[in-house]
Amino acid sequence: MYPHLFFFFLPGASGSTVEPPAPAPPAPTAAGRSRRRQRYIVEIDDEEFEVSSPEEAEALLTEAKELAHQRAAQAIERAQKATKRPKPKVLADAKKAMPVPVISASPEIEPVALAVVEEIRSIYRDAMRVVEMMALLRRADEEEEESLLLLLL
Repeated sequence: MYPHLFFFFLPGASGSTVEPPAPAPPAPTAAGRSRRRQRYIVEIDDEEFEVSSPEEAEALLTEAKELAHQRAAQAIERAQKATKRPKPKVLADAKKAMPVPVISASPEIEPVALAVVEEIRSIYRDAMRVVEMMALLRRADEEEEESLLLLLL
């Protein structure tokens, strides 16, 4: 056919040669760049822990909860052994042995961290109730022994 006629209809054509349109610049790719991993920060009592996944953060928070269970059990044992100490001192010692940790976390895992703090508070609150009940029962036993001694005399 008449190939030279088609050149006149192409924009930018100037006579007998046609230049092909310039190719579009390639889209930027991530090739060659190191990809940054998502990091999560969990801060427990001013100590920062950097974890790489929400699951690791939950495992760390679960470990903190287990530590709270251990501290509560130790406080109860200590209160149980303190038979000669007055009730207010036993309660003060137990409260001092179980400080609620300050926990903050990255926004993605903050709800889980807040839930763990509430669980730890609940653990310590229950332990304090046990310590207080033990102290009250010990006092009741002492009063009962005194009254029995007075009856025998």
